[in-house]
Amino acid sequence: MVDIGRDFGDSFNFLMRNKKLIVPIFFSILIPLILVSMFIYLSGLNPLMKELGAYNREFEQQKAAYLANPENIGEQGYAGNLLNYFGKDNARSTYNDEYAAFLAEKEFDWSRFADLINPKNIILSILFVLLIVLSSFYLSCMSYAIIVMALRKKKASAAHATNWFLWKFLSLKILKLLIVFGPIALAALVIIPLFTFNKFLGVIAIIIAFLAMMAYLVLVGLRLFFIEPALFAEGRPALETVRESWGLTKGYLKKVLLIFFVITGISLFINSFVGQPLYGAYSNFLFEPSWLRSAVNFLLVAVFLVLEAFVFTFQRIFLFHTYLDFKGWRAKK
Repeated sequence: MVDIGRDFGDSFNFLMRNKKLIVPIFFSILIPLILVSMFIYLSGLNPLMKELGAYNREFEQQKAAYLANPENIGEQGYAGNLLNYFGKDNARSTYNDEYAAFLAEKEFDWSRFADLINPKNIILSILFVLLIVLSSFYLSCMSYAIIVMALRKKKASAAHATNWFLWKFLSLKILKLLIVFGPIALAALVIIPLFTFNKFLGVIAIIIAFLAMMAYLVLVGLRLFFIEPALFAEGRPALETVRESWGLTKGYLKKVLLIFFVITGISLFINSFVGQPLYGAYSNFLFEPSWLRSAVNFLLVAVFLVLEAFVFTFQRIFLFHTYLDFKGWRAKK
């Protein structure tokens, strides 16, 4: 039987012995941050963002000073302000509306952002997006490749291993997109004319199609759960890899679902305790006028960057361990 607890511990110990495995993920996060920074400076967006950041800090200070003053406790509207402040990320909070009113009072000119939409910046944005997508794809492939090399104790350059898997990985991604979104596109081609012909029937068809698509996405997601580790562990073509994952998970979706929940839990941890602080510190580093605070935020970015690379790499190693464990267990059945 698959032992998820053992796989979790083995994955952690394996990463501790092979810390260099975090390097591709580290750079896959770092490069977009660098490219975004370059775009902000080259496009002329930086002064506007710094001004907006200064207003944001002023607004935050006003709210914090009001809420921290004991004399205001019990005043009419205090409880609402307190809830708005702590729940400002909630869609129901009026915090953003209050901030927008504050900016209007300061006569912040939003039209200056529109002035930056010009041919030069459009070309720059397309170029930087392409660089981010290509670098992220290549480094993602490299991450999987060096993990499987380390698991099998094979010696080869990271670039050579990555290049060997690159086209297989690309074809797998394209095939996965077709499998996942192909039926959705076909359903849209049927529903759109039906909605035009009869709105009532169109709405019913949309509801049915939505429920069917949700069920389809869950089923396909679980059946194709092991396609990445299967591709890199077996080195087979994309279509054979899909068949491998599809057959491996047949009849054992509950066990796959359990592994999925563990990996999803890791992802939630990354986002809540590492990802959000990372991008918050990165934003403060870019737009903080104080050199001292910028230096502190730079150090925070470095720390959270290493942590995020570590956790993402662990997630992939755990996926490989569960795949190999699952495959070995299925072979004994």
